[in-house]
Amino acid sequence: MGEFWVINLWAKLKAEVIGMSGDTFITTRGGSVDEAVRRALRALNITEKEARIEVLREPKQGFLGFGCKQAKVKVTIKDETKVERELVDLLIDLELNT
Repeated sequence: MGEFWVINLWAKLKAEVIGMSGDTFITTRGGSVDEAVRRALRALNITEKEARIEVLREPKQGFLGFGCKQAKVKVTIKDETKVERELVDLLIDLELNT
């Protein structure tokens, strides 16, 4: 539990997290879509193969710095990944208890 709290805190400070729902999804911003996705993947500690990525907004340059907008993405952990992680945690617990 403590580790996840630290990851959440780090994500909020470093990854410009907009929203996070437990360990299911995260919404981040970045100068490009790739940057926003990298930040979300790093915050969730998953790979691109383990994620479902939805682009909410493409970056917009604006004029003379006015009206510019960062890219915004929502990255969701795939259900298979969540189940796999729970099984690994269960196996680790069983190993430690034997």
